[in-house]
Amino acid sequence: MRKIWIAALGAMLVLLPMTARAQEKPAIPLQRFSEMRERMMEALKLTDDQKKEVDKLRFDFEKQLIAEGAKLATTWVEYRQLLSADVPDRGAIEKKFGEMTDGAGRLHALFLDHWFSVNKLLNADQQKTWKKALEFPTGLLGASHSHREPEDMPGEKKEK
Repeated sequence: MRKIWIAALGAMLVLLPMTARAQEKPAIPLQRFSEMRERMMEALKLTDDQKKEVDKLRFDFEKQLIAEGAKLATTWVEYRQLLSADVPDRGAIEKKFGEMTDGAGRLHALFLDHWFSVNKLLNADQQKTWKKALEFPTGLLGASHSHREPEDMPGEKKEK
């Protein structure tokens, strides 16, 4: 069951931005992702040198994410194609599904690699704030994995 959720999350991470780009105006989830990322960067109070290093890491992360996401999106299309066959081949479907879960796992590994790379650049106080990004992947990926409310994330606007 966990693999199914990982595959679904991976597909959402890939397909949501693709859908948003196909629209004339940006999708709200992508705007929220950008806003939350900016608030996190402000909450970290990075030095100029740290900002340069974090930006470099982020661009590298985004390029890897796009490449891996494209592979996963292609696998998702191939999976749907196998499901729509006149005579579905269970073995081929299961194999393709396994490829999707592997791809989703690689996306998660990219997220963790990025998180730990940024974490190395930070001082102890910044690391406490940055830990919230690990607890709230919405700060980096735009999809919530947590049962906690997003307003608990550093820099998140609190409205009460």
